[in-house]
Amino acid sequence: MPASAPAPALAGRGLVVATQVWPQRVTLWQFSGAGNCFSKHRDYRAGVLGVLNGSLLLVRVLKIPAMAEMRKIIHVDMDAFYASVEQRDHPELRGKPVIVAWRGNRSVVCAASYEARGFGVHSAMPAGRAERLCPQATFVPPDFTRYRAVSCQVREIFKRHTDLIEPLALDEAYLDVTENKTGLPTATLVARTIREQIRQELKLTASAGVAPNKFLAKLASDWRKPDGLFVIQPEDIDGFLLPLPVGRLSGVGKVTGDELEKLGLKTVGDLRSVDLPPLEDRFGRYGRRLYELARGIDDTKVVRTGRRSRYRSRIPLSRTFYWQRWSP
Repeated sequence: MPASAPAPALAGRGLVVATQVWPQRVTLWQFSGAGNCFSKHRDYRAGVLGVLNGSLLLVRVLKIPAMAEMRKIIHVDMDAFYASVEQRDHPELRGKPVIVAWRGNRSVVCAASYEARGFGVHSAMPAGRAERLCPQATFVPPDFTRYRAVSCQVREIFKRHTDLIEPLALDEAYLDVTENKTGLPTATLVARTIREQIRQELKLTASAGVAPNKFLAKLASDWRKPDGLFVIQPEDIDGFLLPLPVGRLSGVGKVTGDELEKLGLKTVGDLRSVDLPPLEDRFGRYGRRLYELARGIDDTKVVRTGRRSRYRSRIPLSRTFYWQRWSP
């Protein structure tokens, strides 16, 4: 349903009102005194902060692009990268549990093949414990020079499709394919093509997630590992996100997870029911991040330098708008 302009009678100096409430989205109109009418300002997502004079709501605007400008982000994650490179280059290791680590109590696991993960072995685990869990595993000393070389080959495949590449590590990266270089019509097809090129040219597998932003793309890439592809369309965000445990949100570790559980917030849906001020009071600056992630909001850009901006640019916190419920 298209948004309808409000009546001039609602005009006030500097007043911005909303006339259409889409799911988590409002259309804002700015009054023009010269023409004695409202002109469409832009679509926003808005978080309601409180009620003022009944139906007049004070909101803090979280600016995001309109749907027509929605970005297409892919998160590519190589499957058990170091261990998979070792299995590829040493055929005798294929199908067997492989742990990439030096032996010894002071060593930690750099990577574990999926065969080893079946015994409970995972990255960053002490090597001694990994050996106790999977005594039949083959330990391979890490060869980071070789892994970096393979990572560069993967990056060259990415570059065929976009120049907007943000590497997170040797084995994963974000790609912004809103405008891809190969002319493929959808981000899903780009992701599928990249995975196939990695398989055919490098004899390795990668999982990929496709979504409107980086936060959701990373969640999606984990959804069907290994060797999987998962897509979150804009209209499917709530159905995917709300049932998830809060521990799946970026930055929610054990301490924050325990704090949220004390508040009775176990799922993302529970978290979304909480207004912004209580979250900021309890978690400080990160409370705002939690508020946004629970709504699928993340407009951090894909940064080509590889340096990630921790928080996205925002409208200053002091800037507020009035949101008038309107029935044309």
